[in-house]
Amino acid sequence: MRGVNKYIVVLLSAVFAFGAIIVGMKYSSSKIPKDTTTSSSAVEKTTNLSVNDLFLDQNHVFLGEDITDSYIDKVKETVDQGNQEEVALLNSAIQRWTIQKALNQLFTAPALIGSRVVESPTLAEGVTEADKQQVVASVDSSGITDEFATTVKEILGATTSTSGSGNLSGDSAVAQERLSHLVVDGVVMPDFTLESYNNARDAIAALPMGEERTELAAQLKLVENAMDQMGVQYTPLPAY
Repeated sequence: MRGVNKYIVVLLSAVFAFGAIIVGMKYSSSKIPKDTTTSSSAVEKTTNLSVNDLFLDQNHVFLGEDITDSYIDKVKETVDQGNQEEVALLNSAIQRWTIQKALNQLFTAPALIGSRVVESPTLAEGVTEADKQQVVASVDSSGITDEFATTVKEILGATTSTSGSGNLSGDSAVAQERLSHLVVDGVVMPDFTLESYNNARDAIAALPMGEERTELAAQLKLVENAMDQMGVQYTPLPAY
């Protein structure tokens, strides 16, 4: 009988010891801190957004290369509506994004990404000069006059519609738009480039002989005179 009691005591001791081990393990695991790195980083990334993130750099001219509609919406939530500078930058970014989307939709692939211009972009099928001029008009009405606006217009001016319309008014509009980067109110712009001159020259050369071509050629001649004085080598507008 004494042996049986001893066996029971040993068995109960083992059970209690095993139970103590289980309780200890559960208690220890409850004290291990949870890894919150991912969640805190996500929160930090969201709360640290600012209107400056919409732009490529602090010049606030070109938009960031990874900008999207949803990204703009997230930034909107962080803008202090009482801060006029932040609100102005947000509105500027939205304007530029609207123009950039309209521009890129005219092509088979985005023509403008950040400040990068795709070389020789291809117009989408069915795009007309009227479509292109609509984007130009949106730039003009936006009040944006910096390099972003110039780049958008140059992209549109350097492409030819595949719609086959080829009417005089469309070609004339392109020539006038390209010339506007060189001459304003009879004054040659000091920062014009040879590439801009070549673009304007080619557009004017494509026009049929007439009063309009003569007027545009006369303005282009001002640029040629300026390049002569600077000693710049160029190919002049061919005479008919």
